Amino acid sequence: MRWAVAVRLLAGATDTALLAAARTAGPGPVLAARLLTRHGAYGVLAHASAPCAPHRAPREREAQGPHRAADEHLAVLVGRPVRPVRPVRPLRPDTATAAGERAAQPEAPWEPWAEVLREPRAEAMWVACADVLVDTVLRPYGAASRTAVRLLSRNPGALLAAAPLATGGWAVAHRRGVHVIPSGPRHALLPSCLHGWAVAGHDVRGVRKVVVPRG
Repeated sequence: MRWAVAVRLLAGATDTALLAAARTAGPGPVLAARLLTRHGAYGVLAHASAPCAPHRAPREREAQGPHRAADEHLAVLVGRPVRPVRPVRPLRPDTATAAGERAAQPEAPWEPWAEVLREPRAEAMWVACADVLVDTVLRPYGAASRTAVRLLSRNPGALLAAAPLATGGWAVAHRRGVHVIPSGPRHALLPSCLHGWAVAGHDVRGVRKVVVPRG
């Protein structure tokens, strides 16, 4: 599945303000999150429009004033279809073995809207055009890192590729290497939040944790 994503950075926004921005973002999947970095916490809002919808006209973006999107990009979901299964005890990254990494890892429920993103595989044309590549298969630390690196190396036009960890969190490949975020929501728009952060001139390696405000 592929979709157009608009990302807004909301510096200094409270949890209440982030949730309010998410409610007024319009139709389509949305993720309001807070990036916890070495320099402090920053609010970010990612909103996905209809798959491959054209970018908004410049006049419409200007009308948004200070709330206009700081980043607009194409994200593509790759991997096997996402489906919930009975949860099992995950494999710890520090005790993973070669045999353990080869073993099939269980898939776990994603955000409810991820159901609409089910596809056997993304078309090669859209993968080649993607700015962000998101894998859907839960893997141990080593396998997830290799998957993210492989996706990025095969698609030089992308800025970022991410793969979810079976233990929670994400392995994120970018042009400076691989960064692991040990804690973060299992939401397909989280990598888009990181893309918006990078496009704004920040270092993805500085993100230590991603939290979702609850209201």
